[in-house]
Amino acid sequence: MTRHLFARATGALLSWAIAGGAMAAAGATDVSPPSPAQSLSCLQRPEQQPKFPARGNYDRTGGFARVKLKFVAPDQAPEVQLLTNSLREDMLDVVTRYVDRYRLPCLQPTDGTVSAVQEFEFSNTQKAPLPLAPDETTPRGRLDLCYLRPKHDMIFNALSVGREVNNVVITMTFSGDGEQPPEVKVLHQQAVPRAVDTVVDWARASRMPCRKADDPPLVLQQMFRLYPPGLQRQVLKVEQVNLVDFLAMTENPHAEGVRFDFNTMACPFNVNYTMYGPTLPNEVTDGEKKPDRAIFIDWLSRQNLKYSSPKQARALFGEDLQIRVPCGELNLQAKT
Repeated sequence: MTRHLFARATGALLSWAIAGGAMAAAGATDVSPPSPAQSLSCLQRPEQQPKFPARGNYDRTGGFARVKLKFVAPDQAPEVQLLTNSLREDMLDVVTRYVDRYRLPCLQPTDGTVSAVQEFEFSNTQKAPLPLAPDETTPRGRLDLCYLRPKHDMIFNALSVGREVNNVVITMTFSGDGEQPPEVKVLHQQAVPRAVDTVVDWARASRMPCRKADDPPLVLQQMFRLYPPGLQRQVLKVEQVNLVDFLAMTENPHAEGVRFDFNTMACPFNVNYTMYGPTLPNEVTDGEKKPDRAIFIDWLSRQNLKYSSPKQARALFGEDLQIRVPCGELNLQAKT
């Protein structure tokens, strides 16, 4: 009998823990205790955990992958099936090399095939994780919808991206079954046409294999920043700021004359702010989705940063900040 075990890896860079117990395969009635192999108690894995493959300074790119491992022999690496993936190519290579060194030496012929599911998360950031809304059934959110990005990264040269950073924002609408490519729509393009075409073609190779033909359509949004060779990437050197310092960075926080009492919003709390404005609405999330914060978050999403030049605005498009919101009141009804 094949038993399915679940192992989860989470962490700032990557940590590992085996979670959950053995479950009988669908339709089976055997309730006998799992063997050592079926419980993964003899699992051998590399001592050194996977490392974030940084690309230069201030590389804050992250990603998530869920893989299914099938152990069929005690001295063989597991067969690996990619269930969900948003990792870029070099991160996925790290995961593949890591699980290729797994062994299950106590596996016996009576165990059959032992399957396990493991999650890997790469996050090279100092931002605090946002708490989840009570109705969230999983911490992975939309990634549990089995999104699979193309395994290979896009390749660009000076001819395909020009001389400046290229910013492209798209939506991917998945409909039909898991074999159908998404419908790709370009929401924003500050890029040369060849770069936009490359992004669209690459995105169409994405899949959501767990979908059924009668599932409702699902829309995912994704942002791309494409750099020509030799252009140094501009980033914000800080990842967290308090609310007062953030507002000092914006164009005109007094414009609407607002007043907020954070004591009624389960303070203190953090929000993540992605700077798209004024071209697109800025994206602000608090994780918990508390109704008492909705008006404040909507207002915060309309606050655009002051840039020194259009070139700087283009370079920082899509950057993220975490804003620390304290207890107390914010009164911007006065003009000074």
